[in-house]
Amino acid sequence: KLPISKLKSQGVDLEQFKNDAYDKVTKLSKQSKKPNDPSSIMNDIDNEIARRKSIAPSLSGENKKAIEILERVRDDFAENPANSEQMVNQIREFNKEVSGIYRKPEYTGMEDAVRETYAFLNDSVRNNIEAQSGKELRDAMRAADGINTQYKRLEHAENLIEKAFQNGEYNPKK
Repeated sequence: KLPISKLKSQGVDLEQFKNDAYDKVTKLSKQSKKPNDPSSIMNDIDNEIARRKSIAPSLSGENKKAIEILERVRDDFAENPANSEQMVNQIREFNKEVSGIYRKPEYTGMEDAVRETYAFLNDSVRNNIEAQSGKELRDAMRAADGINTQYKRLEHAENLIEKAFQNGEYNPKK
């Protein structure tokens, strides 16, 4: 684990540090132009669809939306073989879809299910990349993801503290 909070206290620009880590992933992913076999992703999706359909005879709106997303993504992978660079970009596209989820009317009331579905898809694509790529790309992805996770946690903690200590005074109601 990288000491992200220690790096910040030393004046390191954490946003740039995170971006540099992902730039390395992008650079490494461009080295392989051969298509990744998407069958593991499609199998993961089929299993998740089957799991969701087995929950109840009449599914909730959340499960129906999740299945709709999963079927669309499965069809996209079946029709469009992707190389490692495109797979890395796909993870970013999934993240964009979740970004600002509460402002997207098509997801109203289903935000948690949609977020979980895209997290599931990210994990499946990430596992596919790791299984079909070299060690260097796999390690770079893991490092970048670790930096990003710690960065987000630190940012979240700082936002909470900032709200509680507005104007230099502690306000427990915030």
